Amino acid sequence: MSYCCLASQRGESFSVEIHDKKVKVVSPVKQKNTVGFIVTNQTLSNLRAKIATANKDFTFFTVDSGKTKSFDLKINKNERVYLIPLAPPGQEIELVSSRAAYEIPPER
Repeated sequence: MSYCCLASQRGESFSVEIHDKKVKVVSPVKQKNTVGFIVTNQTLSNLRAKIATANKDFTFFTVDSGKTKSFDLKINKNERVYLIPLAPPGQEIELVSSRAAYEIPPER
């Protein structure tokens, strides 16, 4: 699914595309206690990562190169949510709901 299609389908899930030099995020319109995550790995290597808040690691997962993984988690809607790439290592990505689609690092 292309990024432009995901942007027009903002619903109740975070859609995260991991690329070699950037990450694209499409956030839900508003966050509920059960949050969906769709993670697409567009890199050449398998991705190992976790979803966490400041107080808790919710899940560890692996997405093979060129594949997509989706899952739902119960997370307090007042907590900040992070996707943290572990292997290959990468920067912590805050997943912000109610925000338009965004990239990390920002597109120039």
